Amino acid sequence: MERSFAAQEIILVTGTSFSSRVSSSLAQPGAEGLQSPQEQLLEACWNGLLQEILPEICGLQRVDQKLFLWQVREGESILELDRSPFPTLKDVHWSIDPYEFIRFTCTN
Repeated sequence: MERSFAAQEIILVTGTSFSSRVSSSLAQPGAEGLQSPQEQLLEACWNGLLQEILPEICGLQRVDQKLFLWQVREGESILELDRSPFPTLKDVHWSIDPYEFIRFTCTN
């Protein structure tokens, strides 16, 4: 029996009230101005705080399958997070990445 795996792609839009609220709640005392809100959000994701930031989305994974954060791509106003049980290549035809979406829309 072949076991399927679930990959999860998450887009966090920076510069929003949500990202500002999250970054301000994660800010270290005395570290004001050292990191931008996007950098604070990025660091929080790499430090394993994604479950606390987005419990509704992170709770969607199968119980028997742990998803790891393998890649974070920074865009002009987004952070794209790729989570899966093991490193995989992203299928750009099914991606929610706006940069990929625009690229394929223009070729159609």
